[in-house]
Amino acid sequence: MRSFAICVRVICTLCTRGLTCILRITSVRSPTGGVIVSCQDLSRNGIVYNGQHIKKNSVILMDGDVLGLPNNIEFTCHHITREPQEKLTIFDPTPPPQAAQKRLGKYIVTSQCLGTGSFATVHLALDPTRHRQVACKSIRTRKDNEVEQVMKEVKILMKLKHPNINEIYDTEQDKKFINIFLQLCTGGDLFTYITGPMGTGNPLCEAEAKYVMYQLLEGLHYLHDLMISHRDLKGFLKHPFHYILY
Repeated sequence: MRSFAICVRVICTLCTRGLTCILRITSVRSPTGGVIVSCQDLSRNGIVYNGQHIKKNSVILMDGDVLGLPNNIEFTCHHITREPQEKLTIFDPTPPPQAAQKRLGKYIVTSQCLGTGSFATVHLALDPTRHRQVACKSIRTRKDNEVEQVMKEVKILMKLKHPNINEIYDTEQDKKFINIFLQLCTGGDLFTYITGPMGTGNPLCEAEAKYVMYQLLEGLHYLHDLMISHRDLKGFLKHPFHYILY
């Protein structure tokens, strides 16, 4: 197995005034460049993320985010950037703008973009009632038949409950967009995992590759038992960046 020490930082135990909070801080390479930093709460008490209580879930940390113990100490996340005169290349990061927020139903959607495609964008969102972050996939629709087709597929996917299939929690719809709220996966995608820093001179061993395929086939077997066809499996197998890691 490959060493995870080079990409995972763990705060084993943090104690203040009788409270114990166990956090796992993880960083993975983003498929679009940069690094995704996430924090997993493993404590009994939960944590406070930007004023919202989070329990037993992972959150993606952005510049300026505030993490805290309930009614106790707080920590502010800062993305380290270089000033213009210190940049080594034109691609060095610049200070990120503060994320805006918008309310959609019971969810708070931020302007922080997690990914884009030909027909949709994915933004980071918060579900205050369930104390967790989620992903909001917004699909722009132009015709009524497009809405009907998308919602038909969404209703099928909302019935699926399997650890190897990304779960859909809810939907919100208006005249221009269908917003789908999904389980947030903070581990990046499979292609980046294979080709990123951990894969340099340290490729997947046969046992790990088998386990990845085992999980994929477990999900596929579940779909086939429900008489559901994937219809684009060849494209997914050819492009591992379609697989996201939890």
